[in-house]
Parts: sequence; structure tokens; C-alpha cells
Amino acid sequence: MNVIRYFLTTLLTIGCACLLQAQQLNDLRNLQVDQLSDRQLVQLLERAAEEGLSENQLLDLARAQGLPERQRQALAQRLRELPKTGGRRAEGNSTREGTMRGTLRTREERTGASVLGAQATLNRGQLVGEQADSLSLSQVLAGFDGLSPLQKQIFGYSLFEGAAEAFAPNYNLATPSNYVLGPGDEIFVEIYGASENSLTWQINPEGQVLLPQLGPLTLAGLTVEEAKERLRERLAGQYAGLRARPADTFLALRVGNTRSIQVTLVGDVKRPGTYQLPAFAQTFNALYAAGGPTENGSFRMIQLYRGNSLLATLDLYAFILEGSHAGNRLLQDNDVIVIPPYQQRVAWEGAVRRPGLYELRPEERLDALLRFSGGPAAGAFTERLQVQRKEAGQQRLLSVRKEAFSSFALADGDRIAVAEALERIENRVQVTGSVFRAGAYMLAEGMGVRALIQEAEGLREDAFTARATLYRVGTDMQQEALELDLGAILSGQQPDISLRREDVLFVRSIFDLQEEVFVQISGEVNRPGPFPFRRNMTVGELILRAGGLRQSGSLERVEIARRAKGPDGTHVMELIPLDLPEDWALSDAEAQVPLMAFDHVFVRQKAGFRREQLVEIQGEVAFPGTYALRTPNERISDVIARAGGLTDFAYAPGATLIRRTEFYQERTDFERKERILRQIVRRMEEAELNEADQVFLARLQRTLADKALLEEELSEERLLRNASAKFREERLRSDRMAFGEENELAEQESAFLFRQQELVGIDLAQILSSPGSAGNLRLEEGDIIRVPKELQTVRIRGEVLFPTTVRYREYSGLPAYITRSGGYSEQARKRKAYVVYANGDVKRTRSFLFMRFHPTIAPGSEIIVPKKPERERLPAQAWVGLATGLASLGLIIANIVQ
Repeated sequence: MNVIRYFLTTLLTIGCACLLQAQQLNDLRNLQVDQLSDRQLVQLLERAAEEGLSENQLLDLARAQGLPERQRQALAQRLRELPKTGGRRAEGNSTREGTMRGTLRTREERTGASVLGAQATLNRGQLVGEQADSLSLSQVLAGFDGLSPLQKQIFGYSLFEGAAEAFAPNYNLATPSNYVLGPGDEIFVEIYGASENSLTWQINPEGQVLLPQLGPLTLAGLTVEEAKERLRERLAGQYAGLRARPADTFLALRVGNTRSIQVTLVGDVKRPGTYQLPAFAQTFNALYAAGGPTENGSFRMIQLYRGNSLLATLDLYAFILEGSHAGNRLLQDNDVIVIPPYQQRVAWEGAVRRPGLYELRPEERLDALLRFSGGPAAGAFTERLQVQRKEAGQQRLLSVRKEAFSSFALADGDRIAVAEALERIENRVQVTGSVFRAGAYMLAEGMGVRALIQEAEGLREDAFTARATLYRVGTDMQQEALELDLGAILSGQQPDISLRREDVLFVRSIFDLQEEVFVQISGEVNRPGPFPFRRNMTVGELILRAGGLRQSGSLERVEIARRAKGPDGTHVMELIPLDLPEDWALSDAEAQVPLMAFDHVFVRQKAGFRREQLVEIQGEVAFPGTYALRTPNERISDVIARAGGLTDFAYAPGATLIRRTEFYQERTDFERKERILRQIVRRMEEAELNEADQVFLARLQRTLADKALLEEELSEERLLRNASAKFREERLRSDRMAFGEENELAEQESAFLFRQQELVGIDLAQILSSPGSAGNLRLEEGDIIRVPKELQTVRIRGEVLFPTTVRYREYSGLPAYITRSGGYSEQARKRKAYVVYANGDVKRTRSFLFMRFHPTIAPGSEIIVPKKPERERLPAQAWVGLATGLASLGLIIANIVQ
């Protein structure tokens, strides 16, 4: 740790860089993390990375220097969140292993050198630019969020904004034979064959290697191939097999760790300065290390100088567009790369593939710009381009035709706009309607209606040829319609009509001239509803298409409702009865009455058919449960007898009958059918099936899968049922409103009326003792007979001080029970108190003169005390008006008396 502190102190002393807000790496104890911006944190990481410190080592250094633990944890948290905030972290998480740092003068230059330094410590290789053909053009030209709008428009500017690996040297390739050796290179020599030996040298600063027993040998300045030949000549004295004919000893030379070279980049470059690069680096490596050209730098004339002479010129457009590496030379020590300012840049915009700013050489013309930008986009007008040029302090517009593209010279600052092609089609005619291939066709010279019909593969069988319409655009762009006898034109009886541009021929169908026809079926069939009409369709066929009869359906008295005209010409409905045979054979009567369009067939229910009706018995009977009614005349006593009679604990006076009201939402036949079918399918899927069962299961699954048809049938029945219930509800509500029952109690009673079930008071003891009495009601579908145990309590509800349930006391009256609940409240309507008995009967309090007659209380009763209706108080103005009226009335009476 002391060595690290000494190293960092030395670097800070010589002024390499200073931390933000006067915070240096040797003075982290006073670091205020919450006052640092993301950019300052990035610079802190870059500084630590240059000194070989990772993030964890930086945090340990801060702790050793006395940074408070709270500030150290805050620093660690900020460093973890730094990538999410958009900060650009330097490659400082891993220790810098090499020593190849550029001698830069600014913090930005040092940052650029550190990017390349992460890759510069590997062994050997070539510039990855030689395999950059794998980079897609979209990747090279992709914009980055960090670029300004102008930079995003410059073609190729984002080339140097990608990942560092895009232009890092590839060290896995063999050493090129033209590589020039120099001081610092490591050489491996392998002798194999008749003699074997391995030799390793490092070229010293004088450019020599020391051969054992042979003395120094100068290799600096030689290529790998030349050095190999010189070593073969010198070592032939020790290994004679190297000169033998044929040779039996061989020599191989390879380069290990290479030296570093210094390359200087100047001109319009983002980070000018001197960089230390691997000896295998080429021009692209240096350009990427320096960040590439600036906004004003040239991408076409990048110059490489060696020994004060121009060695090569690099054109980045050739690399981006063609993958060409011309001018991408292997760099040597003290090479200088110069990026001059661009000479000519033009704007390419409009309907083009890659709009932007392009740099042109002086000798290049407009066709070169087309090649660089990928050419016009689809649908562009390329016969003439518009060039906007600045001349003599003003704008000038030039038109360049296509034949002059290769000779037209562009000037700096020109803006070339490519217009969209017109939507206008010069040679189009169309045919629609009843033809085999409707659509647009090319208008040939002299083309007529007959030829257009032939192009459309002729007329369909349903075409109405007596009259077709040709829609035509006039010279003033007004639409006009020409009526044609198409049949006469096609048969040659009338001359053909010549077509013009944008003509549209419309051929009608005979079905366009008539109403869509259908037939309907209702009643006891599996799928009632409309069906397409077919000629000669019979009633039996329609019933079969409707899925056949339900179990309740009958083939007798099938009725056809047909539209007809009466003797006076008025429309009437003709009813045609028809009896069909039970074996579905086609009878003469049925064949003689084929269906006509819009016929409505009604299938009636079988005479005497009755679906099972279920009732339920609950409570104290011997065999409670669900029972089916044997006859429509079955009564309460009959079902009680079938249930084994009452038990010893039954309380007959408390028995109730629960019956459905007209608002009960009963399942429709289709709903019951769907529920049953789904249960069958579920059970069959869990069982082992034979072949017949599998066929039956598949049929059920197809029926249930047709949800659209099933839902339509269900919705129709629900609509009819809900409409009927809604009508009855509104009728009851209007009747109650007519009597002025608009208070809260009336609303409660109204809500009670609309319930789906209600209690019917019965006297079960009398019914069982006198089955012939009028109280022995006939039972209906869904009735529930509930026989409770002997009840021992009484409930008090409503406007009492303490609503409760109390023990039943024989001979106690209603006032006594009210007293046991704390008495009446101030809002109690005492005269209207009533009692609901256990069997559903209701009795209310009666008054005569000043006396009240309360109903008797039985076990299981419920006492209800209603609330007084709220009365609106008269305002002060009303009292004043009333007093004034009375006073006026008194004056009138006094005057009359006088």
C-alpha cells in the first residue's frame, strides 16, 4: 500500500492530472460524494485506472486515507449506479497491465490513449481493420446518443464512436513476413530436422542480437523474411544441414513480444497528440485511439508521413462502402498522421436511402454522390435533381438532368434534394364487379371494353350484362358515368368503346339488384334461426339443417308463414299447415309445397309433452331432498307424504313455501343443454372409451366448439326473457308511483317485489289434516318446502333502541317484546308495527279509536317496527306567506260581516 501511495503522490506531483474539486487520489479523506457529478466520477475512475487501480482498490485506498465510512459507502453506491445514469466509464475496472501510454497533454487525450492501452499489452497481430468486412454498414453508420445533430448527419462520423474492440489489433494472426524488426522485438528461432535447437533473443537498442560463439548480428531494419535468411547464413557454420542439397536441417523464425512505437496525430483530429502503439498497429488503430476526425476533418484525405515524406493517403469512404484497405499502412516509429480539413461537403436529402452530409474530392461528380449514399429510395424521381447552391451571398437553384450526372461538378455547401415520384399512373384502367379477375390493368394502345374483359378472364355467370357503367375522368377532372350495353358490345351488336387513362368499368351482379333471400325456422328444433334460401328446398330439409327436432318437437302441424298478396293487392301472411311423416320420408304433400324466399317455418311442441319439474323439501321430514312432480296437479300434502311425513321435531306452523317470482332468471333450454353436454364430455374424457364412445365424444366436442352459434341462440332467449321481466318490473313500479308511494319504505317494498324468490305463507298443520282444503296448494317448478325444527326465539328489528333476538314467552304480547328490546326509538312508527311469522304470513297492528290491537306472537316470529317518513319543514318565507294569507282571509271575512 505504501508503494501505491508513493507512486500516486509522484504522479500527482508532476501534474499528470488533478481530481475534481481539488480532490486528488492522495487526498481522498475530504471527498464529498454527494457534491460530485457523474462526469466527475467518470474522471475519477479514469484517473484510478491509469494508475492501475480497480474500483475495489480505489475504495480501499479511500478508507486507508481516512475517508469516513458513510462517504465510502456512498461512493461505492454511486460507482455501482454509474452505468445506469449514462456516464461513460473508462476501462478502469480491470488493472492496466501495459506501459504504452501516449504522451498527451490534456485529460481528454489521456482518456483516448487509455482506451487503446487495454488492448496494447497482448502479444502479436494485425489491425482488425483487415477483417472489418464483417461489420455491417448499418453498424458503422449507426448514430449515437452522444453525437450532436450535425455530427449524426456527417457520413462516417460515427465510425469511431463504437466499441473499442472494433478497431483493436488481432493478436492471434501470424507475424506478417514484411514486418520490419526493431529494438525491443523478441525473436524465437527453432532449428529442426537433423539438428534441433531453440534460441531466443531480444533485439538490443543497437539493433543487434548476440549469437552464441558467433558474435553480434544486426537485424534491426530487416523484415522477418530478410532476418530469417541472414540468420540461416550465419548459423550455417554451426548447422551444416542448413546448406545441404537437399537440406536436412531447417530454420523457423517467429516474433514474440513486439516493441512499442510512437505515432503522432495532428490536424483536425478529436484528440491530437503522440501515442504509443503496438508495432503491428496500422493507420486505423491510431485513428481510433485519437477518436477520428473532427466535424471539420477530412474523411477522404487522411495522410501518413514518414521521414518528412507523404507515404500514403487513406480514404475512409473506400473502407466503409467497399471494405478497401488501400492506404491503411503498417505504422513505424515516429510516423505522423495528418487529418486536413475537408475541402468539399454537400448535403444529400429527400427521397434517398442514406441522407446526410458527404465529402467529395475535387474530381468527383454528382454520380459519385449517388454511389456513396446508396442511390435514391424506391419511388424517387431521378430524371432531374434540384441543387441549391450559395453564390455571391445568395441562394441559387440548379436543375440537373439524369444524363448530366456524370459531368456535373458540385460545390462546397451544395444541397441536393431528391423529390418523390408522383402518385399519378399514366397507363391504368380498372375493372370491378362480376368478373373473374377484377383489378387494374395496363392500358394498351387502341384497347377497348372487349379487350379489358378478356384481360380480366371474362365475366362471371352472375354478371348483369344489360347495363354496365364506365366511369371516366373528364379533361376538367370531373367524373362522368357512361352507361353501356355490355352484352351487345361483347356479342358485336354494338361497336366497342375505346378506353382512356383511369377509366373504371363496373360490371354489376344480378344479386346486386335483388334483396338477399333467406328462410327461417323457429320452435322445437336444435338450431332455430335463419338459413340461406335454396331453390326447391323443402320443409324437411330445413328442419334437418336446423339440427333436427328436440325431444319435445313434433312433425305434426308444422306451419309455414309465407308472404303473399291479397285480392286487393295488399300484403298478407299466408299460413300453410303441413304434416310430415315420422320416418322423415319425402312425402308428396311436402314435395308439392317447396319453400319460397322469406318463408318462416314453425315446429310445434308435442301434444301433452311435459319436461320434468323439480321441487325440493328441506328440514324436518323423513327423506328430505329433490322430488319430481308426477302430475301437474300434485300438491303439498302429496310431496310431504312421498318424503315420509314430518319428523317428531318438526314445527308445522313454521313451515314455509318458497316460490319463484316472474323475475326469476331461469336457465334456458340451451343453457341447460350446454351444461349437461359439458358434464358428459368431462366424464367421458376421464374414462376409457371404445370406438363408438370416441365418435360420440368428438361429436359433442364439435357441438360445444360452435360457440358463436350457441351464444347467438342463448342471447335471443335471454333477450326475450329479460324484456318480459323488465316490462313487468316497470309496470309494478309505475303502479306504485301512481299511489304516491315514494318514501323509503315504499322503495324497500318495491325492491322486495322484484326479488327472484318470495315466501308464500302456508298452514302445514291444516294442510296435512285436511288435504282437500284450499290451503293445500299445487306445486310448481322450483318450489322449496322448508319445515324447520320447533322454534324458541322471537326477533325484533327496525326502530327500537336495541334490535335483538329474545326467547319466546307464551302469552307475551308485542309490547312486552318491544320492552325487552329497549322500547321504541324516536323515529318509530308505532301504529304500523307488524309481525312476520315463521311460515311467511304477515299481520300488522290495527287501531280503533284510541285502542291498538297488536298481532299475537308465535315462536319464530319477527317483529318489525318501521320508520316514520321524513317530512319537509316549511321555510320561514312559507310561514310568512301563510300568515299573510290568513290575515288577508280574516280581513275579507270581517268586511263581509260588516
